[in-house]
Amino acid sequence: MVNSNPDDPSWWVWVTKDTVPNKREEQCTLDDENYIIITEEDIVEGIALFMARIVANNPNSKSLTPEQLQKTISGAFANMHRTNAIRKLWNAGKVIYTIASCGLTLYGLYTQRHIIKAATKVVVKSGKVIVKAL
Repeated sequence: MVNSNPDDPSWWVWVTKDTVPNKREEQCTLDDENYIIITEEDIVEGIALFMARIVANNPNSKSLTPEQLQKTISGAFANMHRTNAIRKLWNAGKVIYTIASCGLTLYGLYTQRHIIKAATKVVVKSGKVIVKAL
C-alpha cells in the first residue's frame, strides 16, 4: 500500500493493482478501523446498478423497446458530457470576470493616487506598530 500522507492517517491510501489483497476488507493499525477496498469494477457496477434502478422505477421505460431504451440512456450520458462543457464555460466566465474586476480596481487605484497614498500609510503604520509590539 502507498500512503499519500504519513502524518495524517485520514488521507486516502492508494493501492496499486499488484498489491490488491484477496480480501475486500483491510485492517488499519493507525486508527483501529476497517476499510473496504474499492476497485474500478465496483465503481462501474455501482453506476450500472444506479442506472438500472432509474430505468426500473420509470413507468415510461416499460413501453420502450430495448433499442429505444439504449438510445435514451446513451442520450442521458451524452447530456452529462454536455453539462461538463457548460461547466467549463461557466468557470472560464468566472475567471474572465475576476480578471476584469481586478483590472478595473487597479485602474481605479492608478487614477486616484490619494487612495494609494492612504493605503500605503496604513500599511507602514501598522507595520511599525507590529514591530514595536514584538
